[in-house]
Amino acid sequence: MTDTRTLLHDHHPMMNEIFAATVEATEEAIYQSLYHAETTVGRKGRVIQSIHDH
Repeated sequence: MTDTRTLLHDHHPMMNEIFAATVEATEEAIYQSLYHAETTVGRKGRVIQSIHDH
C-alpha cells in the first residue's frame, strides 16, 4: 500500500483558505458551546447562568 501526501508550505495560496475554514469552524464551535451550555454552580457557590436564563 502506497501512502501519498502533499506538503503545503506557509506561502501556498490554499493556506489562506485552510486558515479561514479553521477560524470559521472554531467560531461556530464556540457559538454552539455557548448556546447549549446550562446554568452552572461552581466553586464557592458562584453561579454562571446560561444565555437562555437572561
